Amino acid sequence: QTDRQAPLLHHQLPILSAMITHALALSLFVGSLRLSGALRAGRTLAQADEDSDRLPSQLGAAGGEIHTDKELTWWNDPLRALVYPPKKLVFCYIEKNACTQFNVLFNKLNSRHGVDDWGLSSLKTFNLKMDDVSRSKGWRWAVFLRDPLKRYLSAWSSKCVQGEDYGEKCLPRGKRSWLGSVRDFEANVQANEQNPDPLAHDPHWALQQDFCGGLHNATDYDFVGQLSGDVNAQVHKMLRMVGAPEDHVDRVFPKHHIAGHRSFFMDPEKYYHDPAIRSAVMRMYAADYNLPGL
Repeated sequence: QTDRQAPLLHHQLPILSAMITHALALSLFVGSLRLSGALRAGRTLAQADEDSDRLPSQLGAAGGEIHTDKELTWWNDPLRALVYPPKKLVFCYIEKNACTQFNVLFNKLNSRHGVDDWGLSSLKTFNLKMDDVSRSKGWRWAVFLRDPLKRYLSAWSSKCVQGEDYGEKCLPRGKRSWLGSVRDFEANVQANEQNPDPLAHDPHWALQQDFCGGLHNATDYDFVGQLSGDVNAQVHKMLRMVGAPEDHVDRVFPKHHIAGHRSFFMDPEKYYHDPAIRSAVMRMYAADYNLPGL
């Protein structure tokens, strides 16, 4: 009986093999459908999460002014402001407005030194609250502002051309400029104007109005400096206002030095020769033009 069954089994092997192959193929096909559906669902959820982070005014209409969801921005925290307690001076520093130099200056005033200059002289590190540094208690508040056109160009120069922070802070993402050409700058402005939302979530590109709890047109500030002209003299004047030592000013803010960040200088006249590009940046930063001197 075994001898009679052997030819039959030999004859059935190709059929069984084909059935197994078909079953495996069907299983793989069903699995791929499920994976594809999961990926689509994941993309949909990711897009929903991204959209939920935007303000209603930013959905549907492209271009226009930057609007910041302040709950998502750490630089809106007023406790990041710098402070010199002996003379009751509080300073709101703003990225791309000589922020590194001001951190260094206040660290020197406070004799604070560390591996990193940032935050060593903040309200938070001194365990001070907003109620502790009110104007009614004799504290004076100061800030230095910058022309939004020059500040935007400076952000593009350092983050997109020089590639600071490994180019991760260049906006739009991945739009590095290796040559720093005017054409690349204009393309950058046009792309950001179409979708200004990401600018609001990076301090190098964000509105100046949104720093330190909101500047509110700087109406409650005792000293408002401009990152233009003789910055050295302005910093001296700010410290003199409260009677703070001026010994370190000339070293941190040298006389006859181009004001701003330590990145190399780019001529605004060259990069803003097209009125349309100038107008686009001014629209994005419209709120900043309500600040004094701008």
